Amino acid sequence: EDVGKDGFLKVDGVRRILKELETYPVAGDYKVLVLDRADWLNTTAADAMLKIIEDRPEYLWVFLIAERLEQVLPTIRSRVHPIYFGPMTDKQVAEVIPGMDPKIIRQAYGSPGRALKIRDGKAPVNPVWASDVLRDLVKLSDFEVMGVVDRMTAHAGELDISSREALQAFLDDLAVEIQTRWKDLDGWGDALWAEVRRVMGRPSQVTLAFHVKTMLIRMRRILLNA
Repeated sequence: EDVGKDGFLKVDGVRRILKELETYPVAGDYKVLVLDRADWLNTTAADAMLKIIEDRPEYLWVFLIAERLEQVLPTIRSRVHPIYFGPMTDKQVAEVIPGMDPKIIRQAYGSPGRALKIRDGKAPVNPVWASDVLRDLVKLSDFEVMGVVDRMTAHAGELDISSREALQAFLDDLAVEIQTRWKDLDGWGDALWAEVRRVMGRPSQVTLAFHVKTMLIRMRRILLNA
């Protein structure tokens, strides 16, 4: 109930956490706050989290987990020490989730969480994977490219996720695909990567769809001229 329809963590959830942290620890010397999806805090909730960090008592340790550091409030970023974790290998994902279908593990791009979503039918992977988009991009018209994005957002509701989550997941897949398979191809891989980085972290769901469409059209022209 702490997450809004737009996928952002609401301020009420952060305030509830703040209230629970006001008391001293009873069973030990410290309290530990681990907040996942810190990059999905809306502006009001991010301001409330900033208050927790700024007024943090000595007994409190705060760990914020985010997929996109650039989307975390700058005032929060300036008060934390970032620790970076890259994607797992397929072998590591298999160890974390024993018995997982190897095909699903390959599709998860090093993310156990995404592997579980794919297994449960909740991963926003329609209509195609990023690798398929890159492969077929030069064959599509600008109008067809925009249709790819429209189908991704339309399919999100069937998977019980927001359109923004679907688009962000696609950007994640696209980033991994370019970084692992396209980055060193005669310099134009760098141009593709620059387009992805330009769009990642866009805050608005509506504008994000527009920017993803624009990004893919620009990438199509890069590939046509490569």
